[in-house]
Amino acid sequence: MSCGSEKTLPLPGSGASFIMPAPVGSRQLKVLLRELLGRQSPGAVVVALSPFAPRRLVGPLQSLMCDGDAGIKWRAVSVLGRVIAGQVHSALADARISMRRLMWLLNDESGGIGWGAPEAMGDAMARSPLLTGEYASILVSYADPEGNFLEHPGLQRGVLWALGRMAHVRAGAVVDAGRHLPGFLTAADPVLRGLSAWAAGPLRLPALGALLEALVSDPAVFDLYLDERLQRRTVGQVARQALEFSKKHGATT
Repeated sequence: MSCGSEKTLPLPGSGASFIMPAPVGSRQLKVLLRELLGRQSPGAVVVALSPFAPRRLVGPLQSLMCDGDAGIKWRAVSVLGRVIAGQVHSALADARISMRRLMWLLNDESGGIGWGAPEAMGDAMARSPLLTGEYASILVSYADPEGNFLEHPGLQRGVLWALGRMAHVRAGAVVDAGRHLPGFLTAADPVLRGLSAWAAGPLRLPALGALLEALVSDPAVFDLYLDERLQRRTVGQVARQALEFSKKHGATT
């Protein structure tokens, strides 16, 4: 039994609930979020957090994208993407503010590194045609050596995942990123090779074919966040799938 000063949140699929004192402060909200992310799917977390205003969730989720637990980090990315896409329908101005906050984290002037920011941008855009129209070119620019290129390898991984997330949903919006992929497909870092191969498949660009062919026997292993779970893949597996996709659907001219 809870008193009027407590907030009881259901945990979808578990039959349990989580009781928090009300009002819930920022620190308490982050604790709640991390606990939910540790044991619930992103969709279930969004349902459980429905009593909270979306704008309250953005900051804590951004913080949790820096979590040392990869599962927590990636589910925070997915939840934040869902939250921002939901804001498009409930409060468009807030959605734009949320996207600009992510962009600010990638700005040198922010003083931070911006872990998870490209991924959250890509996930939100993959869920919203409107956000795609407004921000896809900015995402592409993060992979452009003559644009807003992100130098940190960790952020480059995030950009490539975001481009891949977009490419598998709205390839036309990020097709210009294809001309920036050769350098990543030949990178020393196997994660960059694998993620760029994953992004290249739906773009179906003939110019990338030979580079993908060169990777089909690459045995390097990396973790790919796909279908809201981390999956262990080899670079070669992903390159073969990219080539098969292009063959099946035809090259983009």
